[in-house]
Amino acid sequence: MSPVLSGPVTIAFRSAWSVVADATHTGPIAVRAGGGDLVVTAHGDTAMRPATTVKALDVNGGPSKAGLSIDKTSEPIAAPISYDGAGDGAVEIVGSNVTWSFDGAKGMATGGLTLSFKNTWSITAKGSGHTLVGPPTDSTWMVTGAGAGTVAGLAFAGIENLTGAADNQDTFVFDTGGSLNGIVDGGAGGLDKLVVQGQHASVASVAQGPNSGTITLDGSVIRYAGLEPITISGVSNVVVTGSASDDIITVHPDPANATTHVEVKSPSTMETVSVQIAGTTSLTVQGAAGRDSITVDGSLALPSVALAI
Repeated sequence: MSPVLSGPVTIAFRSAWSVVADATHTGPIAVRAGGGDLVVTAHGDTAMRPATTVKALDVNGGPSKAGLSIDKTSEPIAAPISYDGAGDGAVEIVGSNVTWSFDGAKGMATGGLTLSFKNTWSITAKGSGHTLVGPPTDSTWMVTGAGAGTVAGLAFAGIENLTGAADNQDTFVFDTGGSLNGIVDGGAGGLDKLVVQGQHASVASVAQGPNSGTITLDGSVIRYAGLEPITISGVSNVVVTGSASDDIITVHPDPANATTHVEVKSPSTMETVSVQIAGTTSLTVQGAAGRDSITVDGSLALPSVALAI
């Protein structure tokens, strides 16, 4: 016997939604969810469809290379979104806790939405808790503003956490004005390093383990994990503090740059810190909570640098 339906039945047929900016389009194509609808604004017009009927949203920047702005603050966006920036695209996501990834050519964003993008060279995060995961190839991250900088040709802004890929060599460079509210994580394995350069009045390095700790750069705290060496240059006053463990700290010429840098290390308990001598006026090396020893060895020449231990 066939089943008997006792009430009305609603069947939603899902289909893809395609939006292409024409040559006259100005500003970004805007996408948001609200009231059970997916809402898209383009060419000055706003259209909406029931979210349950949208299988996927495909956005193309077209000849105007229009950017894409997604607002997920009201509610998550269920339909997957793909965006082709047409060679010079830009993506903005409004809302918190999004994880971005970029492989050097294309990227993804997840967390209340699922976005894939290509031909895009600028991303902007507006909200807390945004993380950017970098390419699998060896990469240099330039941090030149508050959560802003570049990696592998991609400009980023509003990012809270930076994460390198596993088993590669990432270099995270904090230049003049660079800061980060979250954490720099080099990723599992590999040989990743942190570089402080530019013009800074002070840097304080505090170890929390053999490859984790904090760097306070002109009063702004940067947390790091999964990093091997730290290199500091262009800083007047440098303070290096050991970990809470029993540190055996040595201060000596940096083997890689013996005439230009001094190295501070305790291999099993803290990160190795290399400080450029030129431009440094004071260097303080100190233990923390453990039973520590500090030894100065080698032919260490520190002209015009006040060394305190």
